[in-house]
Amino acid sequence: MIKRIERMLKDFYLDKIGPIKPLEIFHTIFQFLPYPYPDNVTFEVTNSCNLSCIMCPYSYMKRKRGFMNFGLYKKIIEQIRNKARYINLYSTGEPFLHPKLYDMIKYAKSKGFTVGTSTNATLLNEKNSKLLLLSGLDDLQVSIEGSDKKEYEKIRKGANFEKVRENLKRLIALRGKNKNPIIDINLLLHKNTDIKKFVETWKDYCDMIHVSPMQPIMLFNKKTNAMNSIQPKGIELYELSKRAIGCPRPFNNMVISYDGKAGLCCGDFDFDLVMGNAKKEKLIEIFNNKAYKQIRRNFLFKKFNKTCCKGCPSLYHIQNKNLIYKSQILVNKLMKSKKNGKE
Repeated sequence: MIKRIERMLKDFYLDKIGPIKPLEIFHTIFQFLPYPYPDNVTFEVTNSCNLSCIMCPYSYMKRKRGFMNFGLYKKIIEQIRNKARYINLYSTGEPFLHPKLYDMIKYAKSKGFTVGTSTNATLLNEKNSKLLLLSGLDDLQVSIEGSDKKEYEKIRKGANFEKVRENLKRLIALRGKNKNPIIDINLLLHKNTDIKKFVETWKDYCDMIHVSPMQPIMLFNKKTNAMNSIQPKGIELYELSKRAIGCPRPFNNMVISYDGKAGLCCGDFDFDLVMGNAKKEKLIEIFNNKAYKQIRRNFLFKKFNKTCCKGCPSLYHIQNKNLIYKSQILVNKLMKSKKNGKE
């Protein structure tokens, strides 16, 4: 009963206010007060990838491919030391393509950050797995869709089902009793997803499975100054609600491109929504500039059409707003049965 009441109150707050915390509301209303550093800073260590997944904007990207300079990375880390909490070394590409990824993890860990990254797991060979375990990484998100070889390789174009399973199995074996990094499979839910089969296929290759909705491909249209969405081919998505709820990213997250641009969101694959330049400006100055203040105020009062984010699928829930919640409950139940040794 208590959990049900908590859920109802949370849904009411989300519906009326949005995914914004009270302290974030306070700083947005009283804009004469300096807004604190973002809690989460995301680094696009590279925008290169070795796959062409059907729901990913990567194949539409027009930017030049590149890798973040380690010197620039250290400069930004020093700025946000003891201010931001979480460092995410992933945005648009495959982080394990970066030759200094493990050094980046180590450096952030030495400064007291919690560090996570995401991967398609195709490059986690024995050598890379050992380097990863030595780096001190806290969280490893693994992007996987598909309960069998045919479905997986249809969605994750360029990947090999057996190789990914072998890589994850080896990583868990090398990790042994050490629980870092936590291996979290990110399941993007779509209408073709068989949750029970998915968990059965992947339960022994991770510590947890996190469910979130698969969204249309997001692209910024410079002519309309709005986000456009494209339905991925070969997969059916759940319909989105027509009522925008909001997004927390302008309030607690900043994304830094490999070449130093400060952006609003990792969904902006071509970094058209640039808020500043981390090579020339301090992050705290960017996060408190006029553009950031205005977009946070518009988001707070749900004036999304006055922002460059209008039309973005992330502003909307799927129509059946309880589906993700119920799906996660089912996943947790099935994973708990695994831990208890039950089938």
